[in-house]
Amino acid sequence: MIRESIVLSTLVLTAGASAQERFYSNDFQQCSKVAASLEATASCINVEIVVQKKRLNAAYIKLTKRLNSKDKAYFDEVQRKWVSWRDDNYNFLSEHVQGEFDTVRATSLDFMLKSIFDRASEVEMILDEIGENSL
Repeated sequence: MIRESIVLSTLVLTAGASAQERFYSNDFQQCSKVAASLEATASCINVEIVVQKKRLNAAYIKLTKRLNSKDKAYFDEVQRKWVSWRDDNYNFLSEHVQGEFDTVRATSLDFMLKSIFDRASEVEMILDEIGENSL
């Protein structure tokens, strides 16, 4: 019980700090505030991962429509490598890191959320640079 409280507190604090820095959705911020268990916090994160994947996919589609065929092919290759990197890191964290299950789960979910959020921000930044991102 004490371990779960420590892990939960750490995860909520990390999620709260990340939400301020990364501007996660309001739903995620509210969910994180009321989550009373590690399972509830993990559920909040999983829902936000879906939100951020949708954000990334929308930016990706918007960008690839603007690129010429050579640049699109190159960007597609870069994106595939990024997805592979993300998934490999997540799998390493969740399956190969020794530790308490709750701590490992919290770390791997936190990594997944941050990496997807950051990638969506990068693609949106590219759209801003080419003058195509009207938020």
